Amino acid sequence: MTRPEPAVPGSLVPGSQLSYLSLGHPPLGHPAVPLDLGTALAEYSPVALHEVAHAALMDRCETKFLLPAAALPQLLSALSLHYQVLTIGGQAVLPYRSLYLDTPEFDFYYAHHNGRARRYKVRFRSYEQTRTTFLEVKERCPNGRTIKTRALVEQPQYPLPHVGTALVSGVPTCGRVLEPKLWVNYSRITLVGIGRPERVTLDLGLEFQMPAAEGLAPLPALHPENLVVVELKRVSARQLSPLEAYARAQGFRSGGLSKYGVGCSLLYPVRHNAFKPQHLAMQRLATLETQPTERSR
Repeated sequence: MTRPEPAVPGSLVPGSQLSYLSLGHPPLGHPAVPLDLGTALAEYSPVALHEVAHAALMDRCETKFLLPAAALPQLLSALSLHYQVLTIGGQAVLPYRSLYLDTPEFDFYYAHHNGRARRYKVRFRSYEQTRTTFLEVKERCPNGRTIKTRALVEQPQYPLPHVGTALVSGVPTCGRVLEPKLWVNYSRITLVGIGRPERVTLDLGLEFQMPAAEGLAPLPALHPENLVVVELKRVSARQLSPLEAYARAQGFRSGGLSKYGVGCSLLYPVRHNAFKPQHLAMQRLATLETQPTERSR
């Protein structure tokens, strides 16, 4: 595929220097974690992967919050009586690697950008602690629910393996060519509700990187500074959540952040007006050293 040059921070969003982004060549899939979270995480009871199958929530409602990294230890301490922390191999901060696929014309990206009520994402997701990789399809439904289906594969590969071709066969446009578009890597903490079918994921050390063409060196990665993406996943939005109660008390505003959408809008010469509010939110967070502990905004 023809690969555009990677964006220089500030080049795709007129009037903004995008100073919240750093540019570098980190080891792919091992983003830096800028905080010492050991004390806060020690307050949680650990839960093993095989114990949380009931909370997989493949059909769910999602609510997202963007927080400055400095707010994360306090948030973790406040929620420790309501959640357990997923722990694998003695680790609670786990590396995730996701390779997103799209058509050459970015049909999935533009479906989100243009506000289409039903839209899809197709990605490989690798879980390094368990050495497993899945091909995943996420469908955002008109009623606001998210449905995820997936199939176990050996590794991210293109063209798709047979099991992957079958998985994406029901996705509009997937009769056409799909190609790798974006690596999205981060470290994740997963909290599992005690007595509630609910998960909270906390993603930090986020990095965006264009896939390197075969035989070429990796391209630089972009890193939003001082950012934690918090996502609440539950059966129903009517379900009372300790995270949501805490967020409201602290004045945190819910708001979406599409990792794939934002990453593409920063690294490719695509239309990106719909993602400007997310760029501005990330820029605002980058200027905060601490987060207010009461509703002061």
